[in-house]
Amino acid sequence: MRSIVIGVLLLTVAALGFLVFSDGTVEIVGFEVLILVALLMALRKGDSDRRSIVPEFQFSRRQRSRLPPRLVDFEQLVGFSRTAMFDFERRLLPKLRDIADARLLDVHGFTTRDDPERAAAVVGPVAWNLLRPDRRLVDDVSVPGPSEQELDGFVTAIELIESDSSDPGLGFAR
Repeated sequence: MRSIVIGVLLLTVAALGFLVFSDGTVEIVGFEVLILVALLMALRKGDSDRRSIVPEFQFSRRQRSRLPPRLVDFEQLVGFSRTAMFDFERRLLPKLRDIADARLLDVHGFTTRDDPERAAAVVGPVAWNLLRPDRRLVDDVSVPGPSEQELDGFVTAIELIESDSSDPGLGFAR
């Protein structure tokens, strides 16, 4: 921030020096434009100092170039889903529901839509809160998405479907 203030002051002094040695309105307009540009640059620089809303991804750019594109896409999807519940529910949750339905179908012979009561019993009440087909979605984009621990619990509940040893205590806690 200090460098921004010094830069704006130096630019102002230079523009004022320019005005002293000139006469006319063109120079005044130029001075105003220079001050406006300096302020815009200072504001823009200040915005970049704030914490980015884009989550940090696990893989570096170099590592990502060697990974399968679908894995990189999924990592980004998980990262963005953690920043907003809106993104989680509309982008990541449908994929997790598909995975849960596939596991339920393989192990038990039904999906969440086929037999909701049995599906709720298998995945547990907390995970079922997210998987249920009639769940109302969040419309507010400012609601934060699930934490890493909440996502981990939810994924663990889906993984336990396959082993047929689901624990109702696992899942997504609100």
